[in-house]
Amino acid sequence: MNLIPRRAQGVSATEHGVAIGGNNNGQIISATNVVMLPTPEALPSMTSQLAVVIVSILGQDEGAPVARPSVDAFKITDKLSHNSLVRYRPLIESYGDYAHIVERCYSAIEESQPGVKTRFLKIVQSRYLEERAILLHVERTSGLAAIEVIRANADYLFESLQGRLKNEHAGSNLAQSIYSEDAESSINMLLGHAFVECRIFEKPSP
Repeated sequence: MNLIPRRAQGVSATEHGVAIGGNNNGQIISATNVVMLPTPEALPSMTSQLAVVIVSILGQDEGAPVARPSVDAFKITDKLSHNSLVRYRPLIESYGDYAHIVERCYSAIEESQPGVKTRFLKIVQSRYLEERAILLHVERTSGLAAIEVIRANADYLFESLQGRLKNEHAGSNLAQSIYSEDAESSINMLLGHAFVECRIFEKPSP
């Protein structure tokens, strides 16, 4: 599985940040907000695509509901088993291989845009709850408890969320600046991070 994205195409440095296409003074313009990308010095090329995906999805959002993050301790393996994730279990179990990349990317963006990590995690959580609600509605006549429905469809639910974020990135004005496979790798890392942060999927009982 390719987790480390390549350098974005059409991304150039300016004194203000990273310019997409070299003509926007380092600002990412969207219909809803303006976000500054960090300079290459602050953000190594290994994480440049990750930053582009974060910013592109933030730019498509009009405001996610505020949710209190979980503070309960749990083991990642326990949560994986609780939700019966199979196909994407290796991605999340290898979280330690890319956690520092995600955190470094968030930190770099937050130097100019404080609160980006919190905002993005709220967006991911909101999208998960929407996809979860759709799944539970479709399976409402199954007679199964919600957690059993989720366990039976865990990989499908992950892919639904993955597809949702991919579509939002594809609909942004940054979509052409990186390869599609790099965007997918970045989304996988961000979802793995959100899983560990307990923003997606069900939390095991203490």
